[in-house]
Amino acid sequence: MSSDRDIRDAFTTFDTDNDGSISAAEVGTVIRALGKAPLQSEVDAIEKEIGEKPVDLVTFKKYNERKFKVPSQLQEDMIKAFRALDNLGNGQISEAELRVLLGTLGEALDR
Repeated sequence: MSSDRDIRDAFTTFDTDNDGSISAAEVGTVIRALGKAPLQSEVDAIEKEIGEKPVDLVTFKKYNERKFKVPSQLQEDMIKAFRALDNLGNGQISEAELRVLLGTLGEALDR
């Protein structure tokens, strides 16, 4: 968990005009900079919820408090899904199987 100082430092890094706010589009980036790994669909939902309003530090902290996976959890999920799709047990899966794997983790794979 990030300290208040870490959160404030990350927030101010993205507050490039020093007006005490960031854009909705930057919220996901700052959350990720703090070591969390929200899915893009979660970030999109936050952006939609915020709309065009600027986000101040207090409001950002509320979004950052939400439960998001951390990269190590995503890695564990990826390994489990990979093993489930590795039918031959040879450490390889096809492109189609990879697309299924990424889809199960919540992120669509574009061509």
